[in-house]
Amino acid sequence: MIPESNKHLFKDYRMVHPYKEDLAKKADLIITISKVSKKKILENYKLDKNKVVIIYPSIDKVKKAKNRHLSFKDYILFVGNRDGYKNFKIIFNMFYKFSKKLKNLNLICIGQDFSIEEKKMINRKKLNEQIINVGFVNDEYKNYLYQNAKLFVFPSLDEGFGIPIIESYANKCPVLLADTKIFREVAGEFGEFYKKNSTKDLYNKLIQILKNNNKIRNRFKSKKFIKFFKRYSHLNSKNDLEIAYSKLIND
Repeated sequence: MIPESNKHLFKDYRMVHPYKEDLAKKADLIITISKVSKKKILENYKLDKNKVVIIYPSIDKVKKAKNRHLSFKDYILFVGNRDGYKNFKIIFNMFYKFSKKLKNLNLICIGQDFSIEEKKMINRKKLNEQIINVGFVNDEYKNYLYQNAKLFVFPSLDEGFGIPIIESYANKCPVLLADTKIFREVAGEFGEFYKKNSTKDLYNKLIQILKNNNKIRNRFKSKKFIKFFKRYSHLNSKNDLEIAYSKLIND
């Protein structure tokens, strides 16, 4: 529901998925991945709320990744696309604005290569040694980067869910998130949040996590976290899916 919720970012939001509304109205059951997404579906398409079911994505258990040699030491991690509502520029602006205070910290990006515009911007601000793109990597390497990062940062202004959050949790990596309803839902009380358009607050929360890194990581050992994270298990998704289909068949 990103185009419908962010019409100003799309020339014609209806053409992103031109048949979605029609298909949604004809469907007997709609499975979505968050409470926030369900609310958006109901607001935009005026459907019966009982035919929209929430089933959270699930994730495999992660083992400790094999050690790798890295050309960088202390780093924060960014994963995924960087365009538009992903709001990558706020991280770049933070590194530039507080470059002297962050000179010993790298930003490692997983995903597509930097665009020509991004490369020019990074070089112009002399951040090419701090901001590094490792491209698309396999799961083992990605898990290693999560496990050894000081934190994962997710500045996106809107998401349907946010898979990198549960990837971070599976790898016991602290997360710093833009303060949005969807991230509050997905991360629960175990995430750290900053005011979504504030470079200064992003920096301040980053420093807090760096100072309290071990304490924050210990949250992932708590019974409370383990219970919370079960919502993203394959078993939980399987059970919810079986319930949804059984109800559909029996009705």
